[in-house]
Amino acid sequence: MKEIKEQYISKTVEKSLEILKVFKNGNRFSFTELEKKLEINKTTLYRLLYTLEKDNFIRKNEQNFYELGFEIFMLSQIPTKKNILKNISEPIMKKLVNDTNLTAHLAYLENNKIYYLNKVSAGRIELNTNIGDSIPFHCTAAGKSILAFNDKERIKEILGSKELKKHTDNTIIDYEKLYSHLEEVRNNKYSTDIAEHNEHFSCVAVPILNKHNKANEALSLSGLTVEIKKRDLENLVSLLKDCAKKISRSIYK
Repeated sequence: MKEIKEQYISKTVEKSLEILKVFKNGNRFSFTELEKKLEINKTTLYRLLYTLEKDNFIRKNEQNFYELGFEIFMLSQIPTKKNILKNISEPIMKKLVNDTNLTAHLAYLENNKIYYLNKVSAGRIELNTNIGDSIPFHCTAAGKSILAFNDKERIKEILGSKELKKHTDNTIIDYEKLYSHLEEVRNNKYSTDIAEHNEHFSCVAVPILNKHNKANEALSLSGLTVEIKKRDLENLVSLLKDCAKKISRSIYK
């Protein structure tokens, strides 16, 4: 066994690792519970937790309980990172649905496909969408929001050279028109799908931007086309952007 040289061991790092190990089973703890469990001085514990939270290795949830942060899952590159994104978005999406009475979706990009990671229904009219569904890029608001906030080479890689399928009379099926439209989305920082994927339903979405101003996720609101057309688009976009910023700050700070 390799000899451990005590003089090289950092007590601060040791205590920080001790804190992280407490969460290994996915538990959540209050400050008082951590203090009792770890037997670390209150002031020291506060400083360590503050530092770990600042760098997103742990996070404080809506109930002021500490839990593992997004950075841990990004480092480990395990599927569980989707769970924390879902947990972070859930209360934000519920409030958004309550405020708008429209259905909210959280979409994410993985292996050059877009999937629904979370859905909160408005309850009045149920959309035929499910968590885990794959959706088209070119004719959904969430898909276009994610595409627009990636560089052109990445967009080409994602779309490939396959034909853009026509779903309704409003679907963009020409690549040049799509690239031009994505430029508008990039400038406006939101996208719409007005009966492009399904003639009965329409959608508004915004990207969830990381530190590099790129998007791997998008947040959207959907409803009947006749209803979406009556809504104040500026207000819906403003609410979506506020929610997207909250999610972004939690996972990319």
